[in-house]
Amino acid sequence: MNYIGYDCPVCGKPFAQGEDIVVCPVCGAPHHRECYKQKGGCGLEENHAKGIAWEDHVKNQAPRQQSTQGSGNYSSNSYQSSNVQRCPSCGSVNPADGIFCQVCGTMMQRRNAGFGGAAPFQQQGRYQQQQQYDPGYTTFSPYAGMNPEDKLGEATVREVSTYVGPASHFYLSRFRLSVKNNNRNMSFCWSGFLFGPLYFFYRKVYRVAIPLLILFLFSILPSFVYSYEYLREAMLQYTSLPFPLPTIETPALQQLATISNFAQFGGLIVSAIMGFTGHKIYLNDINRKIAKIKARCQGVSTDEYISTLAREGGVSTVLTAVLVGVLVLGYFAASMAIAVILQVNL
Repeated sequence: MNYIGYDCPVCGKPFAQGEDIVVCPVCGAPHHRECYKQKGGCGLEENHAKGIAWEDHVKNQAPRQQSTQGSGNYSSNSYQSSNVQRCPSCGSVNPADGIFCQVCGTMMQRRNAGFGGAAPFQQQGRYQQQQQYDPGYTTFSPYAGMNPEDKLGEATVREVSTYVGPASHFYLSRFRLSVKNNNRNMSFCWSGFLFGPLYFFYRKVYRVAIPLLILFLFSILPSFVYSYEYLREAMLQYTSLPFPLPTIETPALQQLATISNFAQFGGLIVSAIMGFTGHKIYLNDINRKIAKIKARCQGVSTDEYISTLAREGGVSTVLTAVLVGVLVLGYFAASMAIAVILQVNL
């Protein structure tokens, strides 16, 4: 919420833009951070036993002033980072590419609204728990229909959503299936199947991406060796290579062709395994990294913890683009090297 213009219940002074504000976890009353510390708790503690929320307490006050800053469940100190954005409704810190606010469920990017273009969640706490899996609902709703405090492994749904960043609503619906089915992966990861190491580099699952890249390079190596031997035999038999290229069969080429086919078949099997287990691998990696981040961020503000999750999570677009460029250049470099070696030797 935007607390600018309301009075601090301890000092009585109205909140101004840019002030450090904390919120009582019981009634939701905002305080200056120093006032809250000085008081040792909420300035409206007498309302707690009566069940009176801060919003009911101030509903007859003058409307709050318009401002682009806010506070909410988090402190309103401005932690500037290109990896985060402030919710326009409650002012909470969110990942820069987030679609829904991690606290109140407000649509962060209207162009990504649900079916029909309407933002179905506009008020704090309005998440809904679906009894049955609905792909449409879980894909276009905050937290895929789960309580943000529910667990996906050791991390909460809110933490996982913040760490995943782009397409978090998509992945939460897939993780939800895995948890619902006793940690058995029940959705196929097409990105892991089709792109293998590139997908895991993009999602920063490096401990899987690096071995997959090595296996991929070894799987295509026999093809380059076969190409070299084939061209060498063709140049020995023909003064100029005809097109289409002729069929050449020698014991060495047949052996290399068999090895190349086995390598490609092995690569296909690995791709299929990554497709069936990709989402589970990604969720396990998320839980492992969130645990490390949480251990490092003991004692820091909530804003900084969320910003760290968003910064260290998300995707690695630049690294993936560089890797694609290196692989393409490497392919052409290897082809040129084969041609040069053949010219020198023959």
